[in-house]
Amino acid sequence: MKHIQMNRWVASAVALACVAASAYADGPIDVWYGPNQTFGNPGRAQRWVNVLGNFQQAEPDDCLWYSLDGAPFVKLELGPDSRRLVDPGDFNVQIDFASLLAGGNTVTLLAWDDTSTPPTDPAAYTASPLFIDATDVDVQYAAGNTWPQNFYVDWTTVPAADVQDVSQVVDGYWTTDADGLRCTTLGYDRVIAIGDVNWEDYEVTATMTMYGLDSNGFAWPSVSPGFGITLRWPGHSDKPVSCVQPDCGWLPSGGTLWYDAGYYKFPGHKPLQLSGDNGANLPPMYADKNEVLQYGVPYEFKIRVRQLENGTSEYHAKVWPTGSTEPANWDLSGIKQPANPAEEPTGSALIIAHHMDISVSDVNITPLAAGVTGTGFVSDNFDCANPMPSAAWEFVNPTNDNSTDAQSNGMLVIKADPLSSHSAFIDTNSAPAVMQDVADVDFVIQTKLVSNFDTNAAQQTQGLMIQESPTHFVRVDASNLAGQSFLFSSVVTVGGGIPPAALQKAQFNVFDLTQPLYLRVTRNGTSWAVAYSSDGVAWTPFHSFTATLAVSRIGVFLEKEANVVYSAKFDYVVDLSTNGADCNTNGILDALDIAAGTATDCDGSGTLDLCEGPIDCNTNGVDDADDILNLTSADCNANGIPDECESGTDCNANGILDECELAGNDCNADNIPDDCQLSSNDCNNDNIPDDCQLAGDDCNTNGVPDECDTDCDGNGTPDTCEPYFDCNTNGLNDRCELAIRDCNTNGYIDDCEVAAGTSPDINSNSVPDECDECFADSDCNDGNSCTTDTCNAGVCEFTAIPGCGGGGGGGGGGGGSIDDDEDGVRNTRDDCPNTPAGEAVDANGCSASQLDDDNDGVTNDKDECPNTPGDEQANTNGCSESQVVVIPTPTPSPTPTPTPTPSPTPTPTATPTPTPTPSPPPQPIPDDADGDGVSDQNDACPNVFGTGPDGCPENGTGQCGAGAPCGAMGGMSLWMMFAGFGGMRYRRRRNR
Repeated sequence: MKHIQMNRWVASAVALACVAASAYADGPIDVWYGPNQTFGNPGRAQRWVNVLGNFQQAEPDDCLWYSLDGAPFVKLELGPDSRRLVDPGDFNVQIDFASLLAGGNTVTLLAWDDTSTPPTDPAAYTASPLFIDATDVDVQYAAGNTWPQNFYVDWTTVPAADVQDVSQVVDGYWTTDADGLRCTTLGYDRVIAIGDVNWEDYEVTATMTMYGLDSNGFAWPSVSPGFGITLRWPGHSDKPVSCVQPDCGWLPSGGTLWYDAGYYKFPGHKPLQLSGDNGANLPPMYADKNEVLQYGVPYEFKIRVRQLENGTSEYHAKVWPTGSTEPANWDLSGIKQPANPAEEPTGSALIIAHHMDISVSDVNITPLAAGVTGTGFVSDNFDCANPMPSAAWEFVNPTNDNSTDAQSNGMLVIKADPLSSHSAFIDTNSAPAVMQDVADVDFVIQTKLVSNFDTNAAQQTQGLMIQESPTHFVRVDASNLAGQSFLFSSVVTVGGGIPPAALQKAQFNVFDLTQPLYLRVTRNGTSWAVAYSSDGVAWTPFHSFTATLAVSRIGVFLEKEANVVYSAKFDYVVDLSTNGADCNTNGILDALDIAAGTATDCDGSGTLDLCEGPIDCNTNGVDDADDILNLTSADCNANGIPDECESGTDCNANGILDECELAGNDCNADNIPDDCQLSSNDCNNDNIPDDCQLAGDDCNTNGVPDECDTDCDGNGTPDTCEPYFDCNTNGLNDRCELAIRDCNTNGYIDDCEVAAGTSPDINSNSVPDECDECFADSDCNDGNSCTTDTCNAGVCEFTAIPGCGGGGGGGGGGGGSIDDDEDGVRNTRDDCPNTPAGEAVDANGCSASQLDDDNDGVTNDKDECPNTPGDEQANTNGCSESQVVVIPTPTPSPTPTPTPTPSPTPTPTATPTPTPTPSPPPQPIPDDADGDGVSDQNDACPNVFGTGPDGCPENGTGQCGAGAPCGAMGGMSLWMMFAGFGGMRYRRRRNR
């Protein structure tokens, strides 16, 4: 049997009850709620089924195992584990509802004297010497039920044996007595669940009395004893902490109304609290109140939750003594904003006793109709400089040419494009606006306009907008119209024409253009009222009307004409109807505190910052402030938030926020530590960002240090920073080509010298003759031993050695220098490598029998018409019809058929003699400017009459005569042309 340990308790004004534990124990395995348990009736209160009890170990290595419906055994963890398993031997069999069969299920508990897995056959494990004890628990699953959301239970009337019939015990042994529901053993989070996993919007009121606390509740991880109610509980998880079995994490979950009975040990802490974790990188919902409860006195705890259309959840809570009048206002309120709406769970209500002796009597749960808790609007005074005032706001920018920001001076600013016009009336809604999603309920919305009207300009307007949709809305605004103030209120339907007179009102000169103006809109069902004020205290009614709108958004907007420079400024926008809370008890509603700037709400939770209590962002059980004070968490930027909880970047993953290591490590002042930029911004690998060493080291101002730029000549100066010459227009600086294109090493590009005529190139290969092998060696064939070669003025002359190598020229040497067909042109330059012996060749090693210049299918040596048009068919002589004059041949008269005669020999008919066809007359050679019989396209000397086959004067070698100019310009003309494009530079260098 288990007994309460009295030495754990702190004495209180009321004696602590000693309640017996389970009455079912008859061996070492004690199942607290008996061998027959039902789950799912009246509904599923969480994800898990929990079969709870205690195993009395005779020896330390005794183990407890469980099996569901004959499945392999799973080893159970035994207490204490400092969390859910409080006493030695405590166990909690956690089974997913999804694993249960509808109807009967059997959970077998097996005590086993070993850590090895027991067999599943009962006969086998009972016969084993390791067997200690076993018991079966009949688990009935009443599937398909949904817990009714209108639910009431008076625990003083529920027998102890029926606790599980009206709730689901999650942790601890709960029983009932004259005071109601009570947990017999104090410890970490003794929990009972009431409700359904699918509950979303509801309210819980419970009568709770505290009798004493457990001093062990101040030890880690318990931190401080307390008790309360949590809404939207889906079940334990492995976040933010993980245990082997059962799970001990509590996220995700909803919001909690909590009384911290150990508040007095934490200076500055207030005992009554509303809290909820908002997920990663979001500040938690937190509000507290300095309200101390008395031991032995019953109190009513009330908490409600409602989901808002913008994805956030609205929580309100209050506590008051049982029997007294319920307060009109909520004690605590907050907006819970998960990382995304899917993370905000649905779920049941939890009654939690954390190291506390409490009783719970009446519990009343009711569903909430949509909108009963207020609009959900998040009031904002824009004093917290964020990119957007708070996450509740959305910037609406229909024309995509406007902007907004919350400035450090505490203003929300909407900036309009100067050139564009923006309107929100019957023809269009193109006005930039900052809006919030809200519930369709009654409200009182107030804003303060900070005028910056240009009285010399055309229309400028700013004000409130309450939307059913972007095309159906109420607008209340103030304008400057050519130096006159103009107040306007209207119900607008875009495309619906001018509103009836009752739905709009306009009035000139009702406020001072140079002073701030306050606007207020009150909605009560279909009744609307607009008022204005010059000081926010005295209000003047302006417009009352009746209109039906299903309100979905509330915000502020700007309107103006084209070519007007204008920015609308708003000091605050608040909802005065949210809950009427005054958490700092200064006699001013929190919303007005926010509006007046006398208090801030930087996280947009709806609760004043000064009312939000200690925060434990890293969930280590220590308040952030204490974490920082005790140096267990770093706060490098001294903003009161542990570094590990901030969303700032840590680009080098060294555990320090980037903003905290910029001093001396941000040479380019871009707010990124230097060492995070080296992979892409350190071309010379000197561990200094490139843009930090450009001063005097970036001659071409391309943002790259000079030493990283291209430097083809290796002189330390980037190529683009030196004089640039490109004599051959090939895109390369001449200086960078000398190593490979200056064969005579005279400092000039080879092909530029040839083009300028300063170096001869008789064979036209763009290489100065002095660099050709013919000019460097008398054996211009460089290795053909079967010819006697002579280099005559740059032209190779060959004389075959009779009988040498069969006339084949079998010389040795490098293959690139051999002239296999002995036509006087080396293989490396021979375009026609198999020239028949004895045929004259051109500079490319081709003879007339190997060429067909006009591509008519007849080689030059047989082509009588060398310039046949490309689209005409040539005959075997290489001539087309257009090149040949044909004299028609007369057609002979037909011979009549002789009449047969008796004579056996017919008289033959004489055949007329045809007229012979004359030879075609000689055709002039087309395009032969010098008249030497070689067409210009084949004439190597097109402007000089020549007798050679290439159209040049012969010198006995078949090549141009020595020194003969073979082109339209002589060498001097080329030099003069080249000198005009940099040739003089080369001449100066040659004279060095």
